[in-house]
Parts: sequence; structure tokens; C-alpha cells
Amino acid sequence: MGTGLLALLLGLSISQKNGFADPLVLGLLVAFIARVTVFVFIETHVAQPMVDLQLFRNALFSVNLITGYMVFIASAGTVLLMPFFLQNVLRFGPETAGLMLTTVPVAMGATAPI
Repeated sequence: MGTGLLALLLGLSISQKNGFADPLVLGLLVAFIARVTVFVFIETHVAQPMVDLQLFRNALFSVNLITGYMVFIASAGTVLLMPFFLQNVLRFGPETAGLMLTTVPVAMGATAPI
């Protein structure tokens, strides 16, 4: 699995410079798919797998993972893009944008003990 993820990350990194049509990038992405396929095959056929893939058959577990992933993407996108939106689109200064962005952490800090 580690070499598969390495191939994916290298392929995505190199594609930023060379594009996805580059043979090296395509080869790395094919290697990623092949390695992950082999990993899943091995994990389903050994007595004690590193990752119990049977967990994903539980609908509650799978929905929980998907929901958590979507919340992570939404919050990361907000944290990364909101300063640019406030400054470049709404034309707030850096100080004002920073003060506006502090409301969420302050509210979380105030309500977390409750």
C-alpha cells in the first residue's frame, strides 16, 4: 500500500509540471491502481489482514466515513479559501478579515467546555 500511495503522490506531483498526458505520470498512476488492487487482493485472502475490509460492508461505518470526509473537505476549503474571499472579493483589509475569521475559533473555545 505504501508503494502504491507513493506512486500516486509522485504522479500527481509530476503532473503539475508535465501534465497528465506525460508517460511517466500515466505509468505512475497505472502503478498506483495495480498496487492498490494487489493490496486489496492480499488483504482479502490472508488470515490476519492489516485492514479488515469487512468493516466497509457495515453501512453505518461507511456512511460515517463518507460524512467525516465531506466535513473535512468543507472545513479545509473554508479555512483555506475564506481569507482570499474576504480580502480579494469583499475588499476587506487583512486586519478586518483576520478578526472576522477569529469568530469561529473563539466560539468553539467558548462552547467546547459546555
